[in-house]
Amino acid sequence: MQTLTHTGLFINGVNRGNLSRLAVRSQDGLILSDATVAALEAGTWHLSATVTNRVLTPINGDDVGKLQQRAEQLTLCGDNVWVQVPVMTAGQFNRGLIQQLLSEGVPLAVNGVASKQQAYQLLMIARDYPTPLLINLCPAIAHYDLVVSVALAHLLPQVQVVSPAPTMADFWAGSDLQLDGMILSPRQFAALQFLAASASGQTCSLRTRQQYELVMG
Repeated sequence: MQTLTHTGLFINGVNRGNLSRLAVRSQDGLILSDATVAALEAGTWHLSATVTNRVLTPINGDDVGKLQQRAEQLTLCGDNVWVQVPVMTAGQFNRGLIQQLLSEGVPLAVNGVASKQQAYQLLMIARDYPTPLLINLCPAIAHYDLVVSVALAHLLPQVQVVSPAPTMADFWAGSDLQLDGMILSPRQFAALQFLAASASGQTCSLRTRQQYELVMG
């Protein structure tokens, strides 16, 4: 799997021309809002004809059956659609949902992974399928859990791991661990550019105008 080098723009409106234009600015892809995902489903577009890079489509809810149905519907929009699902629903680990979607070949971005135990469970599921999986670790994960999770993930070529780096020390530690990506504040991103560190990518929420950066070690 190609290493994650850019993150996408958060998009709050669906328009074929805008999607194509914005995708050019984001080599890794686009991240759609909930409202945009709903519009995408209603339009049943085939995104591969509009956007060639990755499109992250978040789905939320407490009904696992409906989450699976929505994820399967979104795959009809193109092979480049990655479905973003929570690691937990109603206090329960989404093992069945994640396993079923990976077995169907639905690329997943799993959010909210808060411990090495959850990361380990995901990797034990992922090892049985070639389907791409992006694990998004939450900010509260302990450094030890981060080390173990990344070390295990390196054993599976279909898995990528992204982690927030609230401080510059966390960024350098993540670089040493060869994380696939790290999420930084704009100030941290600017500091890294000033230091001529290897860094790339930018995301912007059009709803809040708040910017986030994803950089590479």
